Amino acid sequence: MVAITLVAGAIASLVVMFLVFLAWRFTPQVWLADITEGRLKPPLKIAIPVTVAIAAVMLGGAIAPAWYLAAVDEVSFFQRFLVAWGVTLFINVVDLVIIDWLIYVKIYPTWMRLEGIEKLEGMRSHIDGFVSGVRPNLRLKAGAK
Repeated sequence: MVAITLVAGAIASLVVMFLVFLAWRFTPQVWLADITEGRLKPPLKIAIPVTVAIAAVMLGGAIAPAWYLAAVDEVSFFQRFLVAWGVTLFINVVDLVIIDWLIYVKIYPTWMRLEGIEKLEGMRSHIDGFVSGVRPNLRLKAGAK
């Protein structure tokens, strides 16, 4: 079960990294809200397809191994849920460590630099995004104000 989670997480992470770098290279406007900490918004006609593609890979990468386990072995729903959650955790850790910290903060290649927008120093916004992607939202929306 752990091996399936790691293999599926690695494959999904590679595809997500490819999509992120492809989007950054050819449509950097998609990341304006992240880079400017919400001050600038990307055009929706560009942001929606990129977001849908990345979300589809993350969901597909999480659901496929859980579905595979259910087809080949008798596993509980909780075990399948753990595999799906493990894959998304793997993707988020790769995003934080490789994309955000290593490439964006430390290396910061010239093709990632946008004219007129300064580089974010530190990891605070990256860690906030990581935490929001990992922790389950346990608060009920109906009662929240």
